This record gives sequence, structure tokens and C-alpha cells, in this order.
Amino acid sequence: MQRDRELRLYLEHKRQQHQAAAPRTRAADPVGGILKDSDLSSWLARQSKLRHVCAAFLAVAGEDTCAHCQVEGVRAGVLHVTVDSASCLSELANFRKKELVAELRAHPGCGRIHDMKFQLKNLERRQDDQRTL
Repeated sequence: MQRDRELRLYLEHKRQQHQAAAPRTRAADPVGGILKDSDLSSWLARQSKLRHVCAAFLAVAGEDTCAHCQVEGVRAGVLHVTVDSASCLSELANFRKKELVAELRAHPGCGRIHDMKFQLKNLERRQDDQRTL
């Protein structure tokens, strides 16, 4: 019991010394400076690029096809798309893939896409989800 009290007093003393030696004299950073250096700005940039890719995919693939698709993202130049219909997956992967990639590359912001991968999976439809086409 006595030992715990001594330890608490010692830690409090050290805390006070540290605060006295290094007072906060720095002014607050502007929000713009924080956002430039944070992961938030890179996340926002990725989301913006993903919206452009989704819009380009909608323009290239058409609304009928996009009713069964959801763009998941772009990783290393590969566009990942989830499809909820086996027949649509077969059509996209086997017959339209080369055409879609070529047309996507012509859109601004999609020049690095060189391949597409499709995955069959049930899609959760939400009104606020920007990736669902």
C-alpha cells in the first residue's frame, strides 16, 4: 500500500517536471495543414477517383449490365467488380472484358486500368452507396 502511494507520488512529480520543462508554446495548426498530411486526404482522393471510375464503368458497360454490378475498387491497375448474376458474369468475363478495358482506358482517370476481375456474389443494395451502379 505504501509502495503504491510512493510510486504514484513519484510519477506525479515526473509529470510535473516534464510539463514545466516543455510548455506548449506552439499555436494550433490550421485544419488545411492537418488534412494535407493525414490519411484522410488520401482517402478522400481515392474515393473521388473511385467515383470517376464508377461513372466511367456505367458509361462503358451500360445501365442494363450495371444493374447487376458493383465496382469494388482498383488495385494495381485491376478493376474489381462484383456481379450478382452468373449469366452477367459470364458475359462480362468471357465476351466483353477486352472491349470494356479498352473503352475504360479512354476515360479520364482510368488510364492505368489494364485488367478487370469479376466475382460472383450477392449485392447489398443501399441507396447511399456510391459504388453500386
